[in-house]
Amino acid sequence: MVRLLITGSPGVGKTTVAMELSKALNAVLIDINDIIRPLLRWIQGYSRIT
Repeated sequence: MVRLLITGSPGVGKTTVAMELSKALNAVLIDINDIIRPLLRWIQGYSRIT
């Protein structure tokens, strides 16, 4: 199994390149932003648990 990590400065197109690569390689894309953002909101008290 090949794993690829794309890094770079903000705004250079990392997510765009990763999405295109995942389509071309028929691979799963794991976007760390999708994982971290909800956690940060919860830690900062922005989300409400009902």
